[in-house]
Amino acid sequence: MLGWLCGLALALVAGGCGKGSYEVGPIAAGIVRLDASLADGAGTPTGTRRITTADGVGVWLLTGGVAVDSTVTIMGAYAFSLRDGVPYRTMLRLTPAVTDTSLVFDSSVPKHLVPDTLLLARQGDVVSNPNPFSSQVQLRFTLADPVVVGLRVFTLGGTPVRVMAPQSLPAGTHSVTWDGTSNLGATVPNGSYWIILTTPSETRADLVLKEP
Repeated sequence: MLGWLCGLALALVAGGCGKGSYEVGPIAAGIVRLDASLADGAGTPTGTRRITTADGVGVWLLTGGVAVDSTVTIMGAYAFSLRDGVPYRTMLRLTPAVTDTSLVFDSSVPKHLVPDTLLLARQGDVVSNPNPFSSQVQLRFTLADPVVVGLRVFTLGGTPVRVMAPQSLPAGTHSVTWDGTSNLGATVPNGSYWIILTTPSETRADLVLKEP
């Protein structure tokens, strides 16, 4: 894994990974991991699928809490060119409430860096079944109190695909169906999509897989 990350870093920032490489400063390279919780049509869990080769997922480079650079993943990987001696962290964010960041790392040592894997997975009580799905997926969730609920569907890169009108729901267990179409009514391509459920006090997320 480290070897091909180094090769990606070389291609992205014209750096190097060993003797004879170009001296262009430290490089941060890492992998984005997305975990989908699978379920059959009855909602019974059937395992987890780990996605580590997704293209187009946005990653930011932060220092002092401020984004100073950004990129998107190529086959799940990202890389940044750094300045010596500056403390950095990397961040993956789908929405402000659905985020993962690396630990702070000092770019002065070692010369070439591989931050912790960035991970996004199911967040909170929202279960999608069947997952994977081919034509429609049922979204099940439980509310402790009556509340206004919003549901949105995003691509892995954070682009909105479907925005469902907010609705007031009573306390209890609920089910909403996404028919696999966009806001324009077109069937979306096969692939991975984030389901985001929001209330005034929380955000929940689930990764669904649309397959033939």
